[in-house]
Amino acid sequence: MSNRKKNEIKKVSDPIELSKHLIWRAERMDGTNDGQDLYIYHYTTLEAVEGILKSKQWFINSPKNMNDGLELEYLEGTTVDNIFFGSFLTEDEESIAMWSMYAQPWAKGVMIKIPIQKMKAWLRGKLSIFSADVKKHKALKKLDNAKLTFHLIAYTDVEPNNTIEQTKLKCIKQEIVHPGNVYNFRELAGYVKDNAWSYEKEFRLKVEVPADEKCEAVMVEIPEDILNSFEFVTGPRFEGDLVLKIKEINPDFDLNEFEFEQSNRVEKSLFYNKLNWVYCDSCDKNIKEKQ
Repeated sequence: MSNRKKNEIKKVSDPIELSKHLIWRAERMDGTNDGQDLYIYHYTTLEAVEGILKSKQWFINSPKNMNDGLELEYLEGTTVDNIFFGSFLTEDEESIAMWSMYAQPWAKGVMIKIPIQKMKAWLRGKLSIFSADVKKHKALKKLDNAKLTFHLIAYTDVEPNNTIEQTKLKCIKQEIVHPGNVYNFRELAGYVKDNAWSYEKEFRLKVEVPADEKCEAVMVEIPEDILNSFEFVTGPRFEGDLVLKIKEINPDFDLNEFEFEQSNRVEKSLFYNKLNWVYCDSCDKNIKEKQ
């Protein structure tokens, strides 16, 4: 993802240097490989895609709603009321775990692919950021002093309460060494996660709003040219024709169509027709079958 040597050990002197290094690495991610575009990925639902294409904005929730319990516990020692995280993956191998966790229900699961070069151009631009309604995912008030940054996540096996001389972390293929226990430094809240989540190879978008602004969530503007670079993968059990749905949602979206209603911006999951149907424990159908 960068020009650095594989498995290089990077030593940092303090939490500020570590956070700057993770920002630096995200800003310098390679956008192509042998002339082919490289991507950032986001697993979500058809409903979210519809909201993005209609509003031309990206909804970003509070870290209070994240699924990483350890990170949330760590963040509770900081002021999280004015910080918002958007999560993306740099792992280019399609993951059934990600479909299962972030793209439910199965019938509406969609993965959004964003070219890395377009992603960086988007986040470096002069963007309008708004407070947002959590339930309706609609913009409310423009936040003139909101700050947007993006960075990679570093992962570690260290427990928050351990007393150690240094923390070893990993970010993509690079090992990083930080003095002391990283969990003792609140400046690293949002930059470090437990190794259990390392398969995500997360690229994180962070929005900070002024302390006097009361927000439950935020929305970030997506310029037209960036939006039209988005590509989509339908989930293993997606129902319907996403190309036709996109046409209904946003007729102006550039699908780069082929003949017979096909598009090179929409493809099927690697797991399409390869996943056995398993009902969840609380599913009505599963309960009925057990009776």
